[in-house]
Amino acid sequence: MSATSPLLEARGLRKVYGGFPAVGGVDIAVHPATVHALIGPNGAGKTTVFRLLTGEAKPTSGRILLDGADIGGRRPHVIARRGMTQTFQITSLFRRLTPLESVQLAMLAARGHTGRPWGRAAAADREAALTLLDSVGLADFAVAQSGALSHGDQRALEIAIALATRPRLLLMDEPTAGMSPAETDRIVQLVSGLVRGDGLTVVLSEHDVDVVFGVSDTVTVLHQGRVIASGDPAAVRADSRVSSVYLGEES
Repeated sequence: MSATSPLLEARGLRKVYGGFPAVGGVDIAVHPATVHALIGPNGAGKTTVFRLLTGEAKPTSGRILLDGADIGGRRPHVIARRGMTQTFQITSLFRRLTPLESVQLAMLAARGHTGRPWGRAAAADREAALTLLDSVGLADFAVAQSGALSHGDQRALEIAIALATRPRLLLMDEPTAGMSPAETDRIVQLVSGLVRGDGLTVVLSEHDVDVVFGVSDTVTVLHQGRVIASGDPAAVRADSRVSSVYLGEES
């Protein structure tokens, strides 16, 4: 793949449920080491697009390419092994495990070591897990119970677990939902650091327009299952169609 080629592409992506086109011919190109936001009003098709990209749903038609390879309709674990993983709107953690244990398990699972995992938890994994927790600001909570962490810290832990699988591309569904302004700023800084510093590619679905236009390199706007605008944040924000169907309702 050349430096200018997209890491992830959707071409003519469609999903029909019982005759209803939830996604009606979507084209998206996500370039490496960028933040690409997918936004739109409720019912625009964002969740369905995410489900199609991650393999949770199969396209009715169209193609999904990851680094040039067609992954459309592949099962989620196959797609994850190719380097794409996701964090979810509703945080899902093993609440009785510590952050350290959670990240260690993710590292083991990424290598296929799911049988008797604690017997395989090497010292190297422990040090790598601690380093990863430190990178998301959780070093001081490594041995706390995950369920006792604040909402913002749980979000950060979910990101650490996703990063433990060493993805090239991370899909983030509403990462700042329910967060305070301080927690939101922390997640924004974390995402920016992962992309600008580590070269991770992020696809972001987010309702907070300040977050979207503050962190994104590219913004794609969906309405009724179709793309109505896509480009750099300033151009998208100035688009009259976007203002009419989405940004205007936020004011």
